[in-house]
Amino acid sequence: MNRLRQIFRRTGMAILPCGVGNKSAMSVPPRPPAPLPQAGEGRIVSRLATFVGLLWLVLLLPHPARADMVVIVSPQCDATALTRREVINIFMGRFRFLPSGHAVKPYDLPATDPRKARFYLALTGKELSEIDAYWARLVLTGNSSPPDETTSTDGMLEKIARNAWAIGYIERSQVDKRVRVIFEPER
Repeated sequence: MNRLRQIFRRTGMAILPCGVGNKSAMSVPPRPPAPLPQAGEGRIVSRLATFVGLLWLVLLLPHPARADMVVIVSPQCDATALTRREVINIFMGRFRFLPSGHAVKPYDLPATDPRKARFYLALTGKELSEIDAYWARLVLTGNSSPPDETTSTDGMLEKIARNAWAIGYIERSQVDKRVRVIFEPER
């Protein structure tokens, strides 16, 4: 203990008594609190300038073009418009009929296509992994089967154009005279 006292005397630390039953205990005196930074006018202007600079940087960086997804049918289809609920029910296998009573065949893009994930997120608000888990449960119980997959958007356009009772989705920029837009999930 004497050796410790000598070390503490040389370093300027003190041994303070502490608690009942203890003769003494070593402790370090508390440090004075660091002064708080002053929020002066210069600091506020500096932070504002930094914020404005970062905002301009974000606005000027190139952004990937966001393509709107649309639900399409053949021009021969008698349905003129569908509600969000009807489109969800068709693509989620709850029912596969148009309001007119005709059976409809939904088509999906391949699972590896990022537009599929974007479509389901815009339509249902769920990630593609959640959609896949939903379909796994339905297929396992035998209640329904997922929409058939096409190989690409060109394949989607061809299948929809050839079948009056087919329904699918593509980017708005890819719509041509072979198909008709029946629903826009992002509006």
